[in-house]
Amino acid sequence: MKKNYIMITPCKNEEKYLPKLIDSVLKQKIKPKLWLIINDGSTDKSTEIIEKAAKKHKWIICDNLDQKKRDLRLRYSRICRDGFKKIIKICKNKNINWDYMVLLDADLVLPKDHFQKLLKKFDENRNLGIASGQLYYKEKGKLVQEPGPDYFPSGPVRTWRKNCFFETDMYKITYCPDSVSCMKARLNGWETKCYKDITGLHRRTSSANGLWKGYRISGEGSYYLNFHPIHIIGKSIYLTFKKPYFIGLAFLSGYFSKYMVRAPQLDDKQICNYYHNQRLKEKLKSILGIK
Repeated sequence: MKKNYIMITPCKNEEKYLPKLIDSVLKQKIKPKLWLIINDGSTDKSTEIIEKAAKKHKWIICDNLDQKKRDLRLRYSRICRDGFKKIIKICKNKNINWDYMVLLDADLVLPKDHFQKLLKKFDENRNLGIASGQLYYKEKGKLVQEPGPDYFPSGPVRTWRKNCFFETDMYKITYCPDSVSCMKARLNGWETKCYKDITGLHRRTSSANGLWKGYRISGEGSYYLNFHPIHIIGKSIYLTFKKPYFIGLAFLSGYFSKYMVRAPQLDDKQICNYYHNQRLKEKLKSILGIK
């Protein structure tokens, strides 16, 4: 089984979460060949925590960025893409071979066999391009599964097969990098998967205000990807019947805030055509029970 993977983690003011994240990575049965933690101008103790880990473990590298203002919506994808480019360059300079690329957010905790199980999935399916485990979060003391279809790897912790990563233009700088990455892989013949039998804990939870903002941004992202308005209205109605009930309105307002002013959309025609036409047909067939 191929076991070599390299990993990046973007973070900013994550002193609350970094210690447990680092501890969970150190306990992995299969550790990364190289881990680049990108510190985006933190003003808390994040820098100290990362540098302490880097001094103790040679395969951990701290990359401290300056605090220049950036486009908040594009910053994350730009930091990730630059981070991947940087870690690839380091690997080439140090003659480090790798088979997989991992993006891991700073507010997660993973079981010690997380990557052991995930890499085995890749070994068993040579057409698997991107995969993740299923994330959970705690609410009132209970574990709650984060929503998402089986074919969509979780954004905060996903692994690419090396060939898939490069064939799909690495990690694009867009407003919806996770969706673009996943669909680009699928349209190029790769399989993508979120495995329910591999788990992880998402320690950050959302307030009501955070949920409103999050679903509004999701609606804006759906416009950016060129989702058909009929699809959006249907999804908004569906969300309206889920707690908290305001998320459907938040999603709808986000989409139409961009639709009404005809804001710029993704410049990838292949993906835009898929979401506007094919994705709508797939959803309608699913609702009607047509195979």
